[in-house]
Amino acid sequence: MNLLDPRLEDELGDGYLERVRSAQYQTALCLLLEIDRPFGRFHWTNVADRSVPFIGLIEHTNFIEPVRYGGRRFLYVANYLEPGDALLDLGPDELIDSYLPGLRVVNPEFTKDWIRERWLHVEAAAQPVVTSGYVRRIPPLRTPSPGLILANTTQIYPEDRGTNYSVRLGTEAADALLESVREREAVGAAS
Repeated sequence: MNLLDPRLEDELGDGYLERVRSAQYQTALCLLLEIDRPFGRFHWTNVADRSVPFIGLIEHTNFIEPVRYGGRRFLYVANYLEPGDALLDLGPDELIDSYLPGLRVVNPEFTKDWIRERWLHVEAAAQPVVTSGYVRRIPPLRTPSPGLILANTTQIYPEDRGTNYSVRLGTEAADALLESVREREAVGAAS
């Protein structure tokens, strides 16, 4: 599916578009559980055990008090997967069944009875995959199309995704846009 207007696609050119389109991503798979009691003591737990089928647990209500959510408690079970991973084909209940042994590794008392509600969220373009020579493939913020600025997670390198880096990138994008406007105004004034 091509979302670009043909004229804009021509303005951007094959070289720029190849840099944009060559980005590879891991898919974010986020299972959000509303649970009826605390799962653990920590807000954020990274999981580096390959026998556990997810990479992180974020118990949001260990950071923001449950009273803020009417007494409800929330646990995010986070994962980043290669496109096509079998876990991406599972529905929320099947995913809970798949994750249950891993959840019990972290908290042996956990059972599915703790779960009051569940939601499953998938984002295919969540985590850019950085490979050798990546820095040379990052598309610049200023595109070949006058006044069009591109800012996305592929351009945050060498940092990883994060709010601070996204804010910084947004500021850089706004600065690039303002510079582009000033340049166009200067050209207009000179003619």
